[in-house]
Amino acid sequence: MEHYKRLKDITLHIPKKTFPSPEDWRDEIIYSLIVDRFSDGKESTRPLYDPKKHKNNALIEDGGKKWAEEALKHQGGTFNGVKSKLSYLKKLGVTAIWLSPVFKQRKETEEALKYGQYNYHGYAIQNFLETDPNLGTKEELKDLVTEAHKKGIRIILDIVHNHTGNNWYYKGYEGLENLKESPDFRLEDREFGGWRTEDPDGKIVNEEDGVWPEEFQNTEWYWKKGAIKNWDTYPDYIEGDFFESKALKHANPEVLDAIIKVYRYWMYYTDCDGFRIDATKHVGFEASTKFCNAIREYAELIGKKNFLLMGEVAGAEDLAKRYLAGTTTAGLSAILDINGPPRALEKVIKGFDHPSSLFAYYIPQYNCPLASHREIGKYHITILDDHDQVWRYPDEGKARFSADNPFDQQIVLATGFQMCSLGIPAIYYGTEQNFDGKGGKPHFDRWIRECMFGGEFGAMRTKGVHFFNEKNPTYLQISELCKIRKNEPALRYGRQYFKEISFDGEHFFIPDRKQVIAWSRILAGEEIVTAINTNAEDPMTVFLTVDSRLHETGAEWNTLFTNCLEKDKKDVVLTESKGKYKLLKITLSPCSMIVLKRKK
Repeated sequence: MEHYKRLKDITLHIPKKTFPSPEDWRDEIIYSLIVDRFSDGKESTRPLYDPKKHKNNALIEDGGKKWAEEALKHQGGTFNGVKSKLSYLKKLGVTAIWLSPVFKQRKETEEALKYGQYNYHGYAIQNFLETDPNLGTKEELKDLVTEAHKKGIRIILDIVHNHTGNNWYYKGYEGLENLKESPDFRLEDREFGGWRTEDPDGKIVNEEDGVWPEEFQNTEWYWKKGAIKNWDTYPDYIEGDFFESKALKHANPEVLDAIIKVYRYWMYYTDCDGFRIDATKHVGFEASTKFCNAIREYAELIGKKNFLLMGEVAGAEDLAKRYLAGTTTAGLSAILDINGPPRALEKVIKGFDHPSSLFAYYIPQYNCPLASHREIGKYHITILDDHDQVWRYPDEGKARFSADNPFDQQIVLATGFQMCSLGIPAIYYGTEQNFDGKGGKPHFDRWIRECMFGGEFGAMRTKGVHFFNEKNPTYLQISELCKIRKNEPALRYGRQYFKEISFDGEHFFIPDRKQVIAWSRILAGEEIVTAINTNAEDPMTVFLTVDSRLHETGAEWNTLFTNCLEKDKKDVVLTESKGKYKLLKITLSPCSMIVLKRKK
């Protein structure tokens, strides 16, 4: 097994063979998962979740106190567990898996957990050159990548290049009681206190102490200015610590070179296909440019010419636009739509907000986050639920789309929007099984990071049951939508136009909340129409316009997908004429969706 203590001992070679990059990432459907919460590969020893038998079974004994506490601990998901579910994911339609960070975390004691220092999520790295033993060995990670490639599934690693874990403390912040405490950001350097170590003299004695590789033990590699207080104000968000995780000083060329070599090594070792880059905005535009270009150069050297670099740019929309506008210079392949779009999508699909709040993200104007031009879809990873939900306000707590939602079909509508609109769709694990986690402080992230395989912190407030149900109607319908996207180039590359609707075929208007939203994707003369009834209680019959230059009166349209009630389903819709306009007349059941394509 490869084992390094120093970066300088690593020599990177050109592999004899690498798995090729896709020609276009819009051809891919990404599935995001937390390794610790996804699978341990032992689901056959546990019953499949049955809502009539198992829902809320973890609340019976103590009202769920133990269940909630378990949320902050490792649950037992592994690389081999993910490998055991590759067929499940392939049947769903997944072509790329985005793994949560796999690198070694601090080995925290039960006492540390009492003070809120939990690291199951993977974003608090203690050793950049090893995998976390809770998840598996480096060889098992490599084997997962190999087996995924055999099934035509790519692997994306979630990487952290902005900070290390809570591996040292400031002077005056010694002791377990200060584990989660840090001084506020200030412009002047603060005094380094010591490494977190079991040694009474504070020395780094073994690989459980301090931070590794050795190069990262240079205290001048850190800003040491305290924790970020103003998350969108410079220089706080660049030079400040990410809560208790310690910010690396990327302005130091040695630090940036080291981080580049670390992640080049993982590219070389695993043959992975892309990186999701955590906390991109906190590294800064210049350092991000240098990092991404260096990673891309190495990817091209080893034959991965379209290695995915998707950046997390949280917070202000204007800053996200800047990183997007600089995709060619910053080296990012795409940014995650983690700010306004998922919030707008949820509210519109549920009928809580006017569709214009969603349409606004697609207005074809300069430097808009999205736009109708077909190429812009390359630069956006679209999401609905995710592991952070940075777009939710803290006082709201965190909640999945299906939380407290009596209309299961709406999760299909929202995912269907992702599959049929601009961007590269990413599905968060458990969405296909209607996970409904929600909760507030403290540690509100835990509620949306449920266990899927039957751990102590199971989804739906359960323990001891798994959720890999390939007969779940939501799983089956999302799978069908994935297939349609893969089969229809217009849904991946086409221009996008939102439509006005009409009840009489003459008077058209922008739809209001709880009405039908519709749009077309057009590619080289081929038009595909998608319509969603956001009314959860009433059916709606509406007229939509289609491109009059492409369709004659009486043209037949086939239904590629629908979840309408049987009485509302039709195999063929005919094009009608109203003066110079060509129209489609469709009837949609409550909470239903239809995808139409002109019959050839």
